[in-house]
Amino acid sequence: SYGQGAPAVAKKLNIIEFEAKELMFKFKSYTKEYIEWLGAFLDTAQTNRKMSTTMGWERHLLAHQNVAKRKDPSSENRSNKNWPIQATASDILRAAILLMDEHHIETVALVHDAVMIHAPIPELKQTVALAKNCMIKGAVEVLGAPIPVDEKTYFSNFKQKEKDIQEVFEVITKHVKDK
Repeated sequence: SYGQGAPAVAKKLNIIEFEAKELMFKFKSYTKEYIEWLGAFLDTAQTNRKMSTTMGWERHLLAHQNVAKRKDPSSENRSNKNWPIQATASDILRAAILLMDEHHIETVALVHDAVMIHAPIPELKQTVALAKNCMIKGAVEVLGAPIPVDEKTYFSNFKQKEKDIQEVFEVITKHVKDK
């Protein structure tokens, strides 16, 4: 909820405010350690007038910003509460991509909190396993602990059919014979 109050949560989930309060209480009890860490993080940010990730990414606070106000529902304060988790995820992705590059894994794109890679089909299984390992090592580098990493494999619609491969081979063979 990143600072949203019960009325906003109720409206967003199309439930009554009492249910929203119950959900928010459960969320806070399940994530107590994170909530405490976030509070300490925001207190430090308020004192230093900036937020920083372990890898040095910074967000400077404007003079009027008071991130220590826990109940401030403004979108600006919600953004500040969201920043540490998003910036840390970005650090993890950055570290993972650098590791993937060292292992010559072809990175195609970043998709929110995921990395799209490209690999030849015969090498796919081992490349995916190596990429997952790079993601885990990236998290250890940034957080000091591993994170779970899942995978999804997509075969694009550009996969050639056997008859197309044969046609290409015939064109190449004809071209070579003509020379």
